[in-house]
Amino acid sequence: MKSGSIAVTGAAGFVGRNVVRTLANRAESVVAIVRPEDEIPERFPAEVRALDAGDEAALTAALHDVSRIIHLAARSGGIQLQEATHRDLYAENRRLTDSVLGAAAAIGIDRVFIASSAVVYRDSTSGTIDEDDSIVGPGNAPTGYAWSKATDEVVAGWANRSNDVESVVGRFGNIYGPEASFDPTRSTVVHGLISRMVDAPDGGTVTVWGDGSVVRSFIHVQDVAAAIELILAEGEAGAAYNVDTSEAVTIRDLAFMIRDLAAPTITLEFDSTKPSGPRRRVPDSSRLRSLGFTPTMALVDGLASTIDWYRAHRVSA
Repeated sequence: MKSGSIAVTGAAGFVGRNVVRTLANRAESVVAIVRPEDEIPERFPAEVRALDAGDEAALTAALHDVSRIIHLAARSGGIQLQEATHRDLYAENRRLTDSVLGAAAAIGIDRVFIASSAVVYRDSTSGTIDEDDSIVGPGNAPTGYAWSKATDEVVAGWANRSNDVESVVGRFGNIYGPEASFDPTRSTVVHGLISRMVDAPDGGTVTVWGDGSVVRSFIHVQDVAAAIELILAEGEAGAAYNVDTSEAVTIRDLAFMIRDLAAPTITLEFDSTKPSGPRRRVPDSSRLRSLGFTPTMALVDGLASTIDWYRAHRVSA
């Protein structure tokens, strides 16, 4: 392995910021690849290089002193955004990943971490989903986002098998925590519920999409950052790892947990006419735990800190 920095694409994003800080706390030299228009946090512990990560020539030049890449740059969001922008999400995410893999191969990067998602799995009705379970194909009518992540994995696998680029994959569950997007068009379920409940008037009503019976699991962004660092360092080449707590929670229980923490006086209404996604999606994190990973943030504590952050920043969020 050659010496050099670790580059993080999408470093100004929700997960990227936490990954940069985690690596810096471990005394790693970090290169933050961000878009020219991105807002960079104060005292960011990385060398910032602003460019379009989908421009392979520009990215290749920017990675000249890098030995490993954590590829997080992507367009993503909650179910509303995914359902509204299938083609655009697919095209942009494929463009970014092809650029990263091409640049990595061109300059001899040692290893690339590819950020994927649990949305690549086919619908499951019981138990947890492990990495060997079937992923979506064209006949499953996946969202553009799910299809982009599934094909990212396939293309990274080709590069790995041909010895062009050594890759590892992290399939993220539902990530939450401070600094996430609370934009209604982009926020995921935790952040969408928090913003609507905190902003609701006392005694008001908040509508939750679906009947509340669907089952998910949730992982705090700080635990995700620690898992990424571990998979990059210790993961088996070519392998995928579920990045999750594997703790099953119904959306109804989640909604009432947030309500009790954020706004106890409001009433929750569940609208079963609204889409809520697969009935159950709970990834099995045993493979990740075999590397020594243990989540450190309990859901109730993570939700409380996220609510506090939103209250403090909602004017500018």
